Amino acid sequence: MLNLAVRLEKDSILFFKSLSGMVKPEKRKIIEDLIAQEELHLSKLAQLRREIEG
Repeated sequence: MLNLAVRLEKDSILFFKSLSGMVKPEKRKIIEDLIAQEELHLSKLAQLRREIEG
C-alpha cells in the first residue's frame, strides 16, 4: 500500500509539472504550490517507509 502511495505522489508531481507549462504565467504559482505539497507528501512517505523498514 505504501508503494502505491509513493507512486501516486510521484505521478501527481509529474502531472503538475507538465501542466505548469500550459497555464498562464500568473497561475503558475498555484501549480508550484501543488507540486511543493506533493513533494512534502512524498518526503513524509519516504520517512514512514524508513521507519517501517527499520
